[in-house]
Amino acid sequence: MDEPDLRHERQFGNQGPADQDDRKIGGQSDRILEQEQKPGPESRHKYCFKKLMLIDTTLREGEQRFGLYLGNQARLRILNLLIKMGVDEVEVGLAGEDSQLRELINYTAAFDLKPEISVWAPFRVKHLIMADALGPDIINTALPVSDLHIEKRLGLNRNTLLQRLEQTLSQAGEMTARISLGLEDVSRADPTFALDTARMARDLGVWRIRLSDSVGLFEPTSAGRIIAGFKKSLNMPLAFHGHNDFGMATANAVSALSAGCDYSDVSVLGIGERSGIARLEEVLAWLVFRTDHQKYDLTWLPGLSDLVADLAGIRIDEHRPIVGSKIFHVESGLHADALYKNPELFEPFAPEQLDLKRKIQLGAKSGKSAVQGKLKELFMDYDPGRLEALVSVVRQEAGLRRAPLSDTSFKRICREVERPPAKDLTLKNPLIIQDVQADESDLNAFSCPSGKSCRALAETSRSKA
Repeated sequence: MDEPDLRHERQFGNQGPADQDDRKIGGQSDRILEQEQKPGPESRHKYCFKKLMLIDTTLREGEQRFGLYLGNQARLRILNLLIKMGVDEVEVGLAGEDSQLRELINYTAAFDLKPEISVWAPFRVKHLIMADALGPDIINTALPVSDLHIEKRLGLNRNTLLQRLEQTLSQAGEMTARISLGLEDVSRADPTFALDTARMARDLGVWRIRLSDSVGLFEPTSAGRIIAGFKKSLNMPLAFHGHNDFGMATANAVSALSAGCDYSDVSVLGIGERSGIARLEEVLAWLVFRTDHQKYDLTWLPGLSDLVADLAGIRIDEHRPIVGSKIFHVESGLHADALYKNPELFEPFAPEQLDLKRKIQLGAKSGKSAVQGKLKELFMDYDPGRLEALVSVVRQEAGLRRAPLSDTSFKRICREVERPPAKDLTLKNPLIIQDVQADESDLNAFSCPSGKSCRALAETSRSKA
């Protein structure tokens, strides 16, 4: 049996904690390894002249989420989809604590076209050497640059920290992998000292500086400002790692990239320590739709998001940006009318690009134009003289139901309003549907003020009759 195609089927539910992932996914690893690989990121990057790249750290930072434990089957599954989507760099785990890192790194060799693979290692000689022996392209490591962390966490001062930087890199010797040094807690650090540390690291052979907003204190303006300052002073690649404690991680990541940062850390659904980090799906979509990066294949994104949500026990809100299943569902009159005229008026991109669906339903917020649009959509002719009455009944019934109307319910209302009424058309109760022609979902899904379902009240109405 082939690997399920996750591009077009949101098949993963939220069925339990991630420590059961190997049991649920069981046996998929062999099928992933045997699957024929399609052209991947290298061919797309080759023709992309904008240097804005993503480091996905779902398998390292993401696994620091409280209560999340990913087995190797799940990590291979996630890695497979990240590679197919065209992410530029994947940080696959923490060297020294993960005995299965080599398998993840070796797995990527099966792809002709692949991202760069990095591992994270503590800034100690033995850990750097151990990480290099695994054969990654990049070793990510870090030192704090805020006085708070230098003094309270390490028991050092600024001078002794710089001495440690020099000694560790000198003793580690020449590495096969490139070194990326993170400056931790940079948002609470003296900017001059942080920049001096970066210059020293560069002179000692560090390839990239990764600025880490460790507790999410930056906002977009300050994130862009520090990136611009470092970019002006350093002739080397820069990366940004921003936490989401104040809900600004994605905005800060976008601001950093806009200010000249070469890379930004992201994770699927933003999972990570505490409130997590910038969300892969949001930053990636911004790159594709707002900067015209064509190197990413978004068709894999819905399945990847659902997979990680399932493993982490996360329920993806229906209106969550980019990956919510109902972000293109519309009820309000102004928006519905506009979408019937031209979807681009109120859609930032076509829903089909993310395997989503546009859906316009009528409700208590709908006006005459929206009702006319729905009639046209359903190829229904209607007496213009009854249109005002139809709009009134649509609004009233939807308000009583506290939900938009299905197309089946709307057709029923059209028939009832078009007939000369024996009684006042005003609905005293949303369940005046003795000749019920509403669809089954209407009757089961909605509750009335009494707390009973529509089906129960309808049946009571029939029995009394």
